[in-house]
Amino acid sequence: ELAEKVVAGPYHPAFGELVAARMLFNKTRRLLMQVKEGDVRRLSIAPADLSAFRGPGNRNMKRLHVLGLLEKMELVCNPAQRRQTVILQD
Repeated sequence: ELAEKVVAGPYHPAFGELVAARMLFNKTRRLLMQVKEGDVRRLSIAPADLSAFRGPGNRNMKRLHVLGLLEKMELVCNPAQRRQTVILQD
């Protein structure tokens, strides 16, 4: 129904998910860029953010791999964590 009412401008049925995925990617990239070569850190996210964290078509994970950052992280889900946050743990 919403698609039928859009008059102009960009439209995507999962636009909010795309935005959330990009935000989580940017936060993750900034955190992992601080990790020294050879170190592995645990990243914590809310379980409900797992899909957005991975990105559409697993895009975020592929980008982290290309940047060489995927090997620096271990991902854990924390049910008590706020949505849209990424925490770097030692």
